[in-house]
Amino acid sequence: MRKFVSPGDLEGKLLRKRNKLFSLLRKYPGISRKDCAILMSLSTFNITRLVPTLIESGMVFEDEPPSIDRKQGKPSTPLRLNPEHEYFAGVDFEASTWRFVILDFAGNIVFSIETDFHSCGSREEYIKLLRESLEYAIEKSGKLWEKVSSLGIGAPGCIDHKSGIITNYEVLPHFSMIPMLDIYREISRKQIYMTNNISCLAIYDLWKRPASEDMTVMHVAVRSGISLSLNAKGSIFRGGHNRAGELGISFSADNGKFLQDICGLSALKKKFPDLPDDFWQGKEDAVYRQLKKKYIREALNEAIKILSMSLASTAALFDPDEIIVHSPLFSEDNSLWRNLKDEFLACQKTQSLPNILLIRSEAANFNAASGAAFMSIEKTYPVNSD
Repeated sequence: MRKFVSPGDLEGKLLRKRNKLFSLLRKYPGISRKDCAILMSLSTFNITRLVPTLIESGMVFEDEPPSIDRKQGKPSTPLRLNPEHEYFAGVDFEASTWRFVILDFAGNIVFSIETDFHSCGSREEYIKLLRESLEYAIEKSGKLWEKVSSLGIGAPGCIDHKSGIITNYEVLPHFSMIPMLDIYREISRKQIYMTNNISCLAIYDLWKRPASEDMTVMHVAVRSGISLSLNAKGSIFRGGHNRAGELGISFSADNGKFLQDICGLSALKKKFPDLPDDFWQGKEDAVYRQLKKKYIREALNEAIKILSMSLASTAALFDPDEIIVHSPLFSEDNSLWRNLKDEFLACQKTQSLPNILLIRSEAANFNAASGAAFMSIEKTYPVNSD
């Protein structure tokens, strides 16, 4: 006897097929119906039934087919999402910076803004600063905000995912028990989703580089603190309590200190408060000039060596195909980055392990915020039944 399938289940399946098609058009703009059918394991007949409805609704555009070459047969017609159909926002912040983006329906940035974030004297001051940051971004985004349907938050520290509270962010004093979801839900009047900001870097990579779905990629953020996210062939490892990735509070090779207290940018800025902004932004000339000073060069070389040892140890544990390092300090191919690569390679030779590719993330300021916005897209248009 055939299993009974309720109309509700059929409707859900149809919606998930539609959402999967949206996902493919976001990752592969200009893809053909035939290729969509192959990637979705559907017949071209089913895709042909689905696409016209979406074109009629204005959610999908059909490009003009390329000129016909009779020898090659009928050309495929490229499909694209209507970028203006709907917008999604994303927030990412850490100890020194708060970032906000708006993505269009196709997943491209249409608005971005970066504001100062800083240490405060009390929990209430942090709440006030978080409120003001979002209110300012909404004001500056103007009419774009009206089309935003949901907001994703990439938050630092330890998160209670059920309540939406950041219970602790050890880099900032007094930053504890911050009701992040409630604050931003009240201001935005939108649907809100939240996860750790390091996970947002992996989410962003999976959307913008679909080939990473078949790889194991270790994302390491060296910002105010230090954190890690592991993409294991398309799935982000979050641990038993959603707290995986706190690399910064692992013990370093320096007398049992936490790694972020030696190599995190907050710790380094406290140690060298007079270094110019260009240095912390990784500008090659600024880094070169400052490393001429012996005491700066020796201290930073030691920090780089400790960081490379930690990365090599973590890589030995997870065996990734590649490691992507996200840090403003390495925004350019400067002396510090080359030193990190050399030290990492030396560690791997000592371990007698196959070389793992160490990659510098370029122009990465808004990647985590964009990843948070992509998370809100995933929640709004889920492709899985759970």
